[in-house]
Amino acid sequence: MASVGNETASEQNGRGGYVHQEPVTDQALEWRLRFKAGDSDPAETASFEAWLASDPRNAAAFARLDDMLAMPELREATLAAAAAPGSNVVPLQPKSSRKISWGVAGLAAAAALLLATGLEYAPSLMRRWTADYVTAAGDQRKITLPDGSRMTLNASSAAALDFEGGRRGVRLLDGEAFFEVIPDAAHPFRVTSRFSEVEVKGTAFAVHADAAEDVIALDYGRVEVSRLPDRRDTAELSPGDMVTATDAALSSVTRVDPAEAFGWTEGRIVFYEKPFSKAIGILRRYYDGAILIMDPRLRGIAVSGNYRLDDPEGAIQNLAEAAGATMTRLPGGVIVLR
Repeated sequence: MASVGNETASEQNGRGGYVHQEPVTDQALEWRLRFKAGDSDPAETASFEAWLASDPRNAAAFARLDDMLAMPELREATLAAAAAPGSNVVPLQPKSSRKISWGVAGLAAAAALLLATGLEYAPSLMRRWTADYVTAAGDQRKITLPDGSRMTLNASSAAALDFEGGRRGVRLLDGEAFFEVIPDAAHPFRVTSRFSEVEVKGTAFAVHADAAEDVIALDYGRVEVSRLPDRRDTAELSPGDMVTATDAALSSVTRVDPAEAFGWTEGRIVFYEKPFSKAIGILRRYYDGAILIMDPRLRGIAVSGNYRLDDPEGAIQNLAEAAGATMTRLPGGVIVLR
């Protein structure tokens, strides 16, 4: 195992394994997986101690990994997965010589993380099964609709069309879209999402939809927003206006900064005093991996920033630092924020 600290990225790629952006984290993970309960020999232990002593970053990476693996949430998820019928997950076992025993149990923790991320992302995935158009993380798609109107579908988004029988309708199932609508007084253009319906004759506006709320922002023209299912709760927007619809109510109309509302159409994301959990939720659409916030105290911390969409991991890192969070990267693109 002495070669772990010296193995190159190309050698790791050559054997088909995941290569972390920080090689020292890869090395720490490999060492942790090597320490199965009671089966590490003196030579291997000596090699490990030499690796720790060779660079302060090695010991720091190994300590961070141990701290992450000691999270009670991870242990509980692992035990729950192990208890499931037909599971081949091995629960964590105590070991006096190290904080946590891994080896085969490392696979259990990986399964637990997959379980946790699966539960978090499953509702979004289910909505996408009914979509006509879907975008992946970090991708955007410009679509000409059957009536000639244009829809820009943001990253990690899904939409279904309804243009039958003279109707002009789009259902935003998940994510965000920007619409540039061709005027047609006889056939109103409608965009529905989970909590709202937007009706227009000819205009440009953006709709952001997630599990908690719909946010509608108007670039130009005029639109009427109705809350679903109670269409009596309505608001009319003028250029620069924004309104939020939830299961409980339609918010008052407020003014919106164009950079924050529409910056994503030009490759940037802007946050002004946004709760950390909401900012990370937005960045999830651009990051091709799972992001887990493990410390609930972080969620309400207000953060601000202006970031390029082609570097979502850098934006996550900057926001984590601003919120006082520790960011840990795991194989498979999983980011843990604590």
